[in-house]
Parts: sequence; C-alpha cells; structure tokens
Amino acid sequence: MNSTPDGQNSSRPNSSTPTSSSTNPTAPFVAPTPAALALDCPGGDGQIISDLNTPTGRTFRYQVTCGKDCQVKNIFPIWAYTLDMCMQACANMNAYNATDLACGAVVFRADMANVTSLGGNCFLKTGCDSVSQNADVAHAVLLSF
Repeated sequence: MNSTPDGQNSSRPNSSTPTSSSTNPTAPFVAPTPAALALDCPGGDGQIISDLNTPTGRTFRYQVTCGKDCQVKNIFPIWAYTLDMCMQACANMNAYNATDLACGAVVFRADMANVTSLGGNCFLKTGCDSVSQNADVAHAVLLSF
C-alpha cells in the first residue's frame, strides 16, 4: 500500500512497483498484411499538380493519368505511400541530380501486396512514351520545372 498526500492508504502501485507482462519474447514476428493504398482515381485523372517544391526552390509540374502504366525502363524503384510522395521523389532527384539522367515521369502502384518483389511501388522513369492498361496504377509525367 502507498500513502496518499492526506495520509490515507492507496492500493495503487507506485512507479517503482514492478508489473507483470504477458508478452512472449520468443513468439515469432508476424508481418502485417499488405494493403491497398489510397489512389485518387479516376478523380485525379488529367489533374495538373504544380505545388511540388524542392528545398532548392524549384517548382515542378506533373500531369496525372489514372489506370495506365508507363512502359519505359525504370530509373529505380522506391517505397511511397502516396502518388504525391512519388512525384516529390522525382522532383528531388531532378533538383539534386548531378548526372545527365533525369526523372521525367513516375508510376505509382497502390496495391502493396503485388509489389514486394519489385523493390518498391513508386517507379521513377526517364519519361512515358508508351502505356498499358492497369487499374491499380497512376502515372504522372513531368510537364515543366
């Protein structure tokens, strides 16, 4: 028992009283089930996104197309939780890039369950010359910076 400020006894444990724990330190880790991320399609189809700024002060403009996957070779894949994050990665690559390789488009896949073997769900690309139908994706092409 602990004494309260008015001298009464309390049955609450104090902060130094150890408590029991029901966790099992030998239980196997269970990975969370992959989920589909939010994708503003078809509502975002044709939308111009022009509020992507980089720390260098440059502003990038992209046009979004829903349900179509660019068939251009990937620069590299990354993990992103939104199409905006994917476009921001492309803008940052261009702002800080010291090579001739430029990010001209992105493909964002919302279905996380089917991309684990691909190394990411946001694919930075050099451009977008040809497309194929895919309901779980949106791509955005760089218009200007």
